[in-house]
Amino acid sequence: MAAQEDGSSAGSAVRGSWGTKVTAVVAAVMALPEGAKCLLFSQWDEMLALLAKALEANGIAHRRLQ
Repeated sequence: MAAQEDGSSAGSAVRGSWGTKVTAVVAAVMALPEGAKCLLFSQWDEMLALLAKALEANGIAHRRLQ
């Protein structure tokens, strides 16, 4: 389920409270077909660390390269 019109993640299938941007990224990854792969880029190491925690909390396997 997508975010609400007000930008909140109420009703989202994403577990945890990550903020609207991270929640949107995790929701998009969760919406990919089973077995699909994707690359997530950020110039901010802290954002990649937060995304890794959010992906882990939602049972999404991932690898992180620095």
